[in-house]
Amino acid sequence: MVDIERTGAALSEIIKLMVGRPNEVVLSIATTELGKVVYRVTVATDDVGSIIGKNGRTATSLRNVLHVIALRTDLKISLEIVP
Repeated sequence: MVDIERTGAALSEIIKLMVGRPNEVVLSIATTELGKVVYRVTVATDDVGSIIGKNGRTATSLRNVLHVIALRTDLKISLEIVP
């Protein structure tokens, strides 16, 4: 089974490489009552566009990676981007 915290750490490192202010990236992990794992990424307001990307393509790509992990581990995973 995938380690939820390890996946979060990898996601955080990827996002830090994409933004202008990597020291302001904060990742929190929550689990809902239904067992869904929610990765909530908080970035500087100036960096939100870098994470979302043109027409949401970058955010979609990050979610696709999490979707593959979810399929292989039978988890429900979502990504929230917070300015």
